[in-house]
Amino acid sequence: MMDNGKKIQIKFMYPYGDKRFKETVKKVKEELEGRQFIQEKKIWVMPALIENADKLKEWGFEFSDTLKEWYQKMTDKLSRGVTPITDIKGLGVKLRPFQAEGVGFIDRNNGRALIGDEPGVGKTYQALSWILHRHATPAIIVVPASLKINWERECAKACPEFKCKVLSGRNLYDLTNADIADIYIVNYDILPNITKKVDDNLNPGKTKSIEIPNTGWASELVKVHAKTLVVDECHFIKNSKAMRTKAVKKLAKTVKHVIPLSGTPIVNRPVSYTHLRAHETSLHL
Repeated sequence: MMDNGKKIQIKFMYPYGDKRFKETVKKVKEELEGRQFIQEKKIWVMPALIENADKLKEWGFEFSDTLKEWYQKMTDKLSRGVTPITDIKGLGVKLRPFQAEGVGFIDRNNGRALIGDEPGVGKTYQALSWILHRHATPAIIVVPASLKINWERECAKACPEFKCKVLSGRNLYDLTNADIADIYIVNYDILPNITKKVDDNLNPGKTKSIEIPNTGWASELVKVHAKTLVVDECHFIKNSKAMRTKAVKKLAKTVKHVIPLSGTPIVNRPVSYTHLRAHETSLHL
């Protein structure tokens, strides 16, 4: 059932000793986003996300009329009206119809398209599926630090044949001399060079920021000659003057395909739209 359209509530019971109870609890804990057990009501509560609803449906939960209506509305809303791509060799997950349409949308625009679906609908799988479909590797995926492990896990599920490398810290090394990966995952914070304050000789008494060369992963990632750049939570680069924005643009200029992802692509002001133009080539929204 649903409460006020923002939360999904579930309750399940099995005969005493039935092993399905422990199995269901395990799945709820491990696979449902934002789940929380409310002890006094003996129910599980989680955000109303299409991915959560998909899993509950797959596991055989019965939907209330309210939840059925919301689920259908969300599915219809996510339809793009483009030819879906479903036959992707080597794909380890089953795409929902709107996700297959998302892959078709990216493909129709030659791998230069913003996926702005709402949070929790599987944008990760859409991007990975298209990369696999078009063999558009190596690919660089720029994400918030908290999402690196999630991307690594989802990549293993969706593209089990891909070799995925997660970059951490600032102890840079030549990626071309290491084992070449299909997917490189890096967080925004370690992508740009480190900056430091120095005296501004042209303006006595003032300081200026300068970059310390080769202290950010962008300088090494350009050497792998990637074909695709995925920018997850792309609203993180809304500030055109920020170092991470400049680092992402540096990478974008070296690749053919750019796929920004965000549930909130335009934040607060219309000027925020400019960050979606990963570089001067057209980007389809």
